[in-house]
Amino acid sequence: MKRIIALSAALLLVIATLSVGTYAYFSDTETTSGQVITAGTFDLKIDNADAPVNILTGISDVMPGGTNSADVDYATLKFLGNGSTNVLYITLTDWIANENDPDTDPEGDDPDDTANGDLDNLLYVAFLIDLDNNGIDTGDKYLKTDNTIGTVGEGESWADIDALASAFEAMEDDAYPSITTNLSNDGTVQFYFYYNFPNNNAADNEAQGDSVQMDFQFELRQS
Repeated sequence: MKRIIALSAALLLVIATLSVGTYAYFSDTETTSGQVITAGTFDLKIDNADAPVNILTGISDVMPGGTNSADVDYATLKFLGNGSTNVLYITLTDWIANENDPDTDPEGDDPDDTANGDLDNLLYVAFLIDLDNNGIDTGDKYLKTDNTIGTVGEGESWADIDALASAFEAMEDDAYPSITTNLSNDGTVQFYFYYNFPNNNAADNEAQGDSVQMDFQFELRQS
């Protein structure tokens, strides 16, 4: 009996030893700290500036039969930040037709019938977006007078400037023309302005000295 008890005690000791060994593996604990989530950035610049800029410089002394299609004016829209598929919204925010001194000769011999000038009634414009930065060509985009974006090579890009302004005035804020740009950080597109002053014979005299002022807003939205 004593032998059985001794063997049982020895067996229990072995089992206890094995059980302790089961939980005796090496272990190590490490911690982390300072995890930070930072929001991305989203910045659209016009000619590398954030403040309002004049993108149509030097357009003066326009004459009947004149156009700047051979020597265009344009602005560079640059995106700095995160994201790559962004939508560009274009808005004509202000539009003013200015009259010169109506008694200026020879306009005084061919008087206006409006107090706001006549150049806007005679001038045609085209506002185009060069998406690939290699000049305006087939596939680039332009503003249309039906509140949409057209594709160069598919329809007429010239627009009567009064009709274009009226179309923008009738738009709701979320209905402004938009273009998917696929701009990534430091990417650019070009906004081009063309004008065409057709020869309208006698009516042209009414526009002498008149001017047209346009203000645009460009908004880039994450999509």
